[in-house]
Amino acid sequence: MVTREQFLAALKTVSVRPVTVAGQAVFVRGVWGDERTMLIDRARAGNPLQAKELVAMCVCDEAGDAFLLPEDIEVLAKRDSGCLEKLGAEILSASGLMPDAEAEAAKN
Repeated sequence: MVTREQFLAALKTVSVRPVTVAGQAVFVRGVWGDERTMLIDRARAGNPLQAKELVAMCVCDEAGDAFLLPEDIEVLAKRDSGCLEKLGAEILSASGLMPDAEAEAAKN
């Protein structure tokens, strides 16, 4: 019989991947379960998460720990949208939320 600790340890953690944007190497992580639910709920309600919010939430260090602060959202709002979109796409891909994610998963 599996123990609680074995089960929790076996569950996949979020994907952390390196991304180079604006000449800077950073890491992004996929969204956690509660974040995924919030992201989907907001999209269904017609108030989708903006790229600046997603980037502030999921840019991280190599271990997946937070890199930006909530107050950085307003700083990000005044930055290049192309960079934010690139980071956002990487985060959604790491989260399995890109439109082709199911097709890619089926191949593996």
